[in-house]
Amino acid sequence: MVVIRDNSKFLAERFGSNFVDRLQKYASVIGFSVEFDSGTVKVEFNPDRPDLFSFYSLEYSMNIFDLVTSPEILNLEDSDFDVHIGAKALSIRPYFLSLLATGPKLGDSLPRIIEYQERLHETIGRERQAASIGIHSLEESCKAVSYSLKKSDSVTLRTFDGAMNGTAREILKEHPLGKRYGDLLPSQEYINVIEDRNGKVMSIPPISNSYDTRITEDSTRLFIDIEGTDRKSVFQSFFLLAYELKYIGYSISVPRFHGIDKKIITELVAENGREVKFSYDDIARVLGFEPPEDSISEALRKMGYIVTPSYNGYVTTLPGNRVDVMGAVDVIEDIAKGIGYDQIPFTEIPVQTQGTSHKTDELTGIACQLLIGSGYQEVKSFVVGPQMPFSFLKYRGDVTLLNPKSSDFSVVRDRLFVNMMEIIKQNRRRPMPQKIFEIGEVVEHGRQKTHLCFMIHGSRAPFSAAKQVLEYVILRLSGGSIEIKPNDEDGLVSGRSGDIILDGQVIGFIGEMHPALLELYGIQDPVSLAEIDLSMMA
Repeated sequence: MVVIRDNSKFLAERFGSNFVDRLQKYASVIGFSVEFDSGTVKVEFNPDRPDLFSFYSLEYSMNIFDLVTSPEILNLEDSDFDVHIGAKALSIRPYFLSLLATGPKLGDSLPRIIEYQERLHETIGRERQAASIGIHSLEESCKAVSYSLKKSDSVTLRTFDGAMNGTAREILKEHPLGKRYGDLLPSQEYINVIEDRNGKVMSIPPISNSYDTRITEDSTRLFIDIEGTDRKSVFQSFFLLAYELKYIGYSISVPRFHGIDKKIITELVAENGREVKFSYDDIARVLGFEPPEDSISEALRKMGYIVTPSYNGYVTTLPGNRVDVMGAVDVIEDIAKGIGYDQIPFTEIPVQTQGTSHKTDELTGIACQLLIGSGYQEVKSFVVGPQMPFSFLKYRGDVTLLNPKSSDFSVVRDRLFVNMMEIIKQNRRRPMPQKIFEIGEVVEHGRQKTHLCFMIHGSRAPFSAAKQVLEYVILRLSGGSIEIKPNDEDGLVSGRSGDIILDGQVIGFIGEMHPALLELYGIQDPVSLAEIDLSMMA
């Protein structure tokens, strides 16, 4: 979740005394929560609408929704400002964009634009790994900057907070920002540097801006750099910041770039004002009903789109900061929000059959009761887990996240016991024996299945104890008996593990945890377990 907060007095003075009331009404449209605490207004978002992650952008969007103003596409003006980009710098962080913003003094917007910058670092920028942002106060005489790769011990600057003045190498080793983000660089011997024409260092991204070019309440001319390793994140950060500064009252212009593929700038301009087309049939298919044509156009305008009717549908033009919109379905969803979910007509769906519970769900309920009755406690682990255990185990889920926000959540589980071991690890100092079980979804070779796993953790957790419980559960679930066929199951002790066979089919495995895997989790006492595929018994 993304949380923004501000002083209610400031919000009333800046946006009007009825701002909070309007905010509460708008919350029911978009789907966020508003809370009040000791003169502070707190808004909590799902992370799917980064274009609303500030009170300035909320005010702008509410004015559009209330039909006070009309949607606009930000005018990206050309500038005579030059940015020279070195090829070696792009070999370290391959994407670089920048913009210029001119307008009134920042004043009380200063802390809020810095907070917004950090909010983008945490979300879109993935803690500066995918994209990092620098905001600088620019002198009128400054007409060009460069972005180049240099030896870290040849670059000197004073950090943004003024706490340290030294070489980039010293900052990487000693300053908190250097220690925190230094690992984002392939080597601390070289670092990317942004300098003005006179050689004054403005920034060493993604570590720190310079104290000399820090923005203040009196700043009126800003230079913003966005660089990173992910094209999408850099583009999105560019537009989110550009529109945010527009809402504050700034004019935005784009420098002349030297040293990068011109195609990137063409794509950037095209992204601002991209079109999404869809038909009346698409609307009816997604929403399940056919709204009146006049209500469709009004709903789209209220949600911030520029609308052009076509012969069988609509063409919508999107502002560049609507980075959440991936296609027509997202726009059609906004039609429903603009009309109001409470205005969607009730439709009774004709059902020809009477619903019954799924066999797997029945087995799940029975198994849960049996294990609780046997003294086991039900747990729920994360469906997505770390890659770490699969340095020892062979991963057979075939589903990994391309851009995980954290390495702790990078693969979809293929077995329950792997993530259950994290629960054992967290409770390893609690009284023994520990008996836990979980029933949940896994993905094995690209197919989703429902598994049941139970574990016994303690100095007395023999294979025989797990086998006894397993036989009892299977007997009650199927009425049959099982056979244990010796097999060296991945992650279990050889000679103390085997396949669980029911009616000639392998439905799971049983055994004692391998000592190497126990050591990986920092667990000293033995663990016995059994895991079965309930889907095969349904």
